[in-house]
Amino acid sequence: MPNMLLISGTGRNSGKTTLACSIINRFCKHYPIVAVKITPHMHVAKTSEKTVFADNQIIIEIENTPSSGKDSARMLAAGACQSVFVMAADRHLPEAIEKLFLLSGHDSLIVCESGGLRNYVEPGLFIIVDNPGNMERKPSACKLAPLCDKWVTFDGEMFDFQLSSIEINHMEWSITNHKERL
Repeated sequence: MPNMLLISGTGRNSGKTTLACSIINRFCKHYPIVAVKITPHMHVAKTSEKTVFADNQIIIEIENTPSSGKDSARMLAAGACQSVFVMAADRHLPEAIEKLFLLSGHDSLIVCESGGLRNYVEPGLFIIVDNPGNMERKPSACKLAPLCDKWVTFDGEMFDFQLSSIEINHMEWSITNHKERL
């Protein structure tokens, strides 16, 4: 999926959504970008969201309000043309992505935040975000480290790389200095 930029993190509050919003904001003036937030936890829909698909394993909602404070709302506020919130256990991610593409199409640029999706798809660009202040790292993120194109450190305010190193060519995400890790 060369049109997808996938962001995972080593734990909670690692900077995943902050990075996603920065990337969306940088490119949204020139490209329509669909933002996707995937979580394995089921939540009750809020009034800021419109449910477009739901069954016992997958819920897909469209974020309508950029001011709701949720991660999907932050991505919409950053400039995404659409922000989608997907709730599905990791084992249901292939089906969830299939449903998502039926709803949004395969030809959009996508910035996706998900911890488990890399086990099922190969994105154009895969970034793992780490906040060294977080003492507990997710073992699943560490297992994905060999697959990442860029390991990024976030200190709570700044990232250790320049957004200008991310590029879009022919609707495909790429980055200079691939496979750098700390």
